[in-house]
Amino acid sequence: MSERQPDSAKPASGPASAPSSEPAPSTDFPDCIDAAPFELRRLRPLEAGGDANEIAAVDEMVPEEEIGETFRFFTSIPAGGGRLSGFLAEDAPRCTYAVWNGDRPIGCTSLYNWDLSARTCMIGYTWMAQAARGTGANVKVKEGLFATLREHGFRMVRLRADIANERSRAAMAKVGAVPAEIEPGPRVYARDPDREARSQYFEREL
Repeated sequence: MSERQPDSAKPASGPASAPSSEPAPSTDFPDCIDAAPFELRRLRPLEAGGDANEIAAVDEMVPEEEIGETFRFFTSIPAGGGRLSGFLAEDAPRCTYAVWNGDRPIGCTSLYNWDLSARTCMIGYTWMAQAARGTGANVKVKEGLFATLREHGFRMVRLRADIANERSRAAMAKVGAVPAEIEPGPRVYARDPDREARSQYFEREL
């Protein structure tokens, strides 16, 4: 799983430009993405016509007693306890999807901080309910996002994790992402500002 990246984060080190004959990347991302046997369904803020019942159903996948463990390596908490609606309403270049297994939501992920000139996009804010871990959902979700970004003209994906988050780092390696730079500044956790951490970036060509 990948975590939050500051808006000032460095863009990917991939090609700075594409051949002129290639259309510019598009951020007109679809409402649904196939990640068989799972499905990604786009979530929109209430102010933009989002479905309140759907948002609540996804948010409730993280009960209060599991918030600390689920988001241990997130710099801020994006869901649980009614937080998802606020996360969706943030003014940020971000497209968020709920992960569904049949008629049941099991997690969330986001595309964000895209750089159209460099043809790069971040994937992050990815979490799965504890009951969904070990189902292979993370790999399927990433494969679905990679295909969608490739179809929309992107050529590189960037991901980010706390250097101490071995589970997330292993998950990134599993989907073909390779280590890039370590962020020079500290990784700041809003709920624990005294916590000392650093961020490792990963890249995956599409």
